[in-house]
Amino acid sequence: MVAGELSDVGHAVTIVRSESTELLNGSDVLPGSEVIRWDEVCYVPDFWDPFDAVVYNIGDNPFHAGAIELVQRFPGVVIFHDYFLLDLFRKWCVASGNLALGDRILDDLYGEGTARRLHAMDGGPGFWEYAIEHFPMTEWMARFGHGSVAHSSFYADRLKRCGGPVAVIRPAYDARSEFRSLAEREERSSVVVLTVGHMNQNKRVESVIRAIGGSDVLRNRCRYHVVGLVTDQERERLGAVAQAVSFHNLEITGEVSNEILRAQIEAADMICCLRWPVFEGSSATAGEGMLSGRPIIVTDAGFYHELPDDLVFKVDPKSELSSLTSQLTRLALDPALRATVGARAAAWAKTAFSVHTYVARLVPFLEEVARLTPALRAAAHFGQIFADLGLQPNDPAVGRVATTLEALFIKNNDGKMQPTETLEASRDTQDQHAQPINRATSNKRPWPYPNLTQAEIAAYQQRINQITNRCPPSGWFHSLELGNGLFAPGQIRLEVLRRQLEWLHLPEDLTGQSFLDLGSWDGFYAFEAEQRGAVRVLATDSFSWNGPGWANKQGFLLAREILRSKVEDMDIDVMDVCPERLGLFDVVLFSGMLYHMRDPIKALYNAASVCKNHLIVETAVGMLEVKEPAMAYVPRVPGEEQSNYWRPNPALVNLWLKELGFRKIDYRIDPFPLGPLGFFNAER
Repeated sequence: MVAGELSDVGHAVTIVRSESTELLNGSDVLPGSEVIRWDEVCYVPDFWDPFDAVVYNIGDNPFHAGAIELVQRFPGVVIFHDYFLLDLFRKWCVASGNLALGDRILDDLYGEGTARRLHAMDGGPGFWEYAIEHFPMTEWMARFGHGSVAHSSFYADRLKRCGGPVAVIRPAYDARSEFRSLAEREERSSVVVLTVGHMNQNKRVESVIRAIGGSDVLRNRCRYHVVGLVTDQERERLGAVAQAVSFHNLEITGEVSNEILRAQIEAADMICCLRWPVFEGSSATAGEGMLSGRPIIVTDAGFYHELPDDLVFKVDPKSELSSLTSQLTRLALDPALRATVGARAAAWAKTAFSVHTYVARLVPFLEEVARLTPALRAAAHFGQIFADLGLQPNDPAVGRVATTLEALFIKNNDGKMQPTETLEASRDTQDQHAQPINRATSNKRPWPYPNLTQAEIAAYQQRINQITNRCPPSGWFHSLELGNGLFAPGQIRLEVLRRQLEWLHLPEDLTGQSFLDLGSWDGFYAFEAEQRGAVRVLATDSFSWNGPGWANKQGFLLAREILRSKVEDMDIDVMDVCPERLGLFDVVLFSGMLYHMRDPIKALYNAASVCKNHLIVETAVGMLEVKEPAMAYVPRVPGEEQSNYWRPNPALVNLWLKELGFRKIDYRIDPFPLGPLGFFNAER
């Protein structure tokens, strides 16, 4: 799938199969791409020289055994599909016939005595939980690469400690087929719960059985289908658990064809994707489950923890049984909730897990790694020399070489350091009094303007002019570039809006995130968020769309139509905003509204209530000379603007944000000609 997308966008792709020798002949090759066995090129340097990038896909199974041999000889970018690689490491040690080397690697990575401790604990109670935390072997493979890709940020820090740039990129999944939505299904008396995958104990199938069997409501209503590879011993054990809790609607199917699996998903009302402990860097079952439009239940840990709270149903692993019972009951009793959340999750997943999104983030990262590879190779060379000489990391000679390498390889033309640590969605923050970064929005995607006929352009221009001429100086508030030579001349000039973007510190890369624009007006910031990769954007307004003034919604609707934008809209006053009506969003923009509110505390509370992580606030400020939290009241003066009420000082806005649960708050003050403006970035 990824190879096909890379080919479609113009890259020449060669696939090297990396399975263990006994598996190499067992699976079909990908049509349309050149495929080579790893053992044919492992000792052929000339084969590898022409490639601009070498990418290794690594997981904790024998499919990746050959990649271990290759990456040590021909380093490249390592994509970690699993966080936990201990099984892969131990099988490599056995296959190489050098168990002593494996022990030395363990001690080198995690401290003297680690290998001895692992052997003593192996197979005992709590071993896997301890191993995941203390010796997952992620670093073992990361040290071989020039760069690393994690599918979730929970293990990215381990990769960053191994040197080289790190990107966090959600995996790409493809729905097996289109599924009928739950809203189209006739209501039935029973509810089908589904678990798919290799049935081992971290799949928590036993917990699902106990949760259903322990509840009269669930036991009488639910059927539980378990589909995937399962040993006879595990099948017998799970059947005994079901008998013990008097649950008689358990169906364990075992491995099935794709057609039967599709039918099982079609029949399901919800899908359980529980894992504990979490070994995986991501989950194909969770991704495909969301794409199917079925609500999924996940463990609130690892990759699953980072899925949007309003699109999945999370179970606390510390109180698994009670939390799971609660979520199962909630879904079992509410068909409308199942259908609504399932449909919204599918819409989100189609973009968040799309191969197009994946490749669009992977390729720039590969280019970044290629740019840094000379520096990494030089650093490895000098590092070996320093080690041979017995020099310590704090030796002045080490610092001088590092500075020289930075000057030679890493600094760009204006002398500023390029980002090398991560390409994950950036939420840059500055010191509280820092000025805005003076930079172009380099990660901004060019808008895919539609190809319009001359007749369409003329018709749209006429409609733009009608809004422009509706009232002086313009019926547009925001200036908007609409492509094909079309432009909406707003009362706020485009250069002012672009300057505002810099002051707002709007994340340059919103890939896979949800974005809420409160008080959107003509939608400049909403369309900008979509252009920066936001998977879902909701624009809301009330006063500017339906209020008593000159403004209305025509500009927003026309701009969205011309741009072929997928930005959603909702007519709602900020004083009515709440999670029950809007859901939750990764990034919330609350710009140009606070000082207009009769009750600014309530308005800010509402904005924060729908924010999962990053709240951006822009407001007129005053009383800057006062250090204590304070706010100036703006009196009503006949003939002047009647909607301005308050000028809070930065200390007060900071206090409000802290009281609303935001732990990291940065702000900047713009000495705007019409009065100072405060820009606040708050993260939970």
